[in-house]
Amino acid sequence: MKIQILALIVINALLVSMGSILMRYGGKNLDWSQGLIAGVLNTGKLWLAGMVMCWIAGLFFALLLTKNELVTSFIAYYALTFIFIALGGYFLLGEHFSLAKSMGVILTLFGIYVLMRG
Repeated sequence: MKIQILALIVINALLVSMGSILMRYGGKNLDWSQGLIAGVLNTGKLWLAGMVMCWIAGLFFALLLTKNELVTSFIAYYALTFIFIALGGYFLLGEHFSLAKSMGVILTLFGIYVLMRG
């Protein structure tokens, strides 16, 4: 796999992971009682930033699909996104990391390795 393709996959996975983490973190404080616009502008700036990051990730993914195989792109993207979100949830949000999640990350890393070799 070309380094440019791998870079697009990693950038996309990082963007959507950070966007999801920001939406989770920022969404905790979101006050919908003020209405949609006022609630987001007053209490949901991080949530909104996460939405924008996920939107940008979608653009990167559309670009990626024009340059690489569909199956390889999807598998690598979702696998890396799973790993980044699991680690971000643990380190940045203090979420629980069970043995099952640890095994899932390890098996996913092995799957990415196999995918990249094939």
